[in-house]
Amino acid sequence: MNIVLGSTSAHKISAAKHACTALGLSWDVSGENIPSGNNEQSIGFEETYRGALHRARSVREKYPATIALGIENGVTFLGSEPDRKHAIDVAVVVLLAPDGREYAATSLGIEVPRECVEEAKRRGFETTTISSVFSERYGGDPTDPQTVLTDGRFPRSKMLEDAIVSAMIAMLRAEEKSA
Repeated sequence: MNIVLGSTSAHKISAAKHACTALGLSWDVSGENIPSGNNEQSIGFEETYRGALHRARSVREKYPATIALGIENGVTFLGSEPDRKHAIDVAVVVLLAPDGREYAATSLGIEVPRECVEEAKRRGFETTTISSVFSERYGGDPTDPQTVLTDGRFPRSKMLEDAIVSAMIAMLRAEEKSA
């Protein structure tokens, strides 16, 4: 079986490979450069889900016989307007099985500093991510602020791996039931 990921991100590809290993699957994993169709910074669960789904569907169009995988990180807010107190970075994973069934999961969420959110918003979410602002201020890899935010305990690839495993387990269980 092959998995094609709608991204060439090293973090995402590594996470998908490790997810297969964790489940004892010897599946091939590759990536395609597919844009999310969203702003550079996705905001809210719906926009984040749409980005992951767009990536998975785009892969499905090119490779209909594979497992199509879309991953998108975004920030969602907790608390009511106007003082939404907590900005939580979370990934949404969408997996499309060869039979067309869709499975989804989310990663562990982690709070990002409010000042980074405000600066990215000021610059414009169309072109600026919160993680790039975070990296400028606190160091670390701008594609993996999770490592710095958790003092190395939860790198982005591990958070993504766990979410992918969750979606894959749902798919495998559904296959078992229909067999």
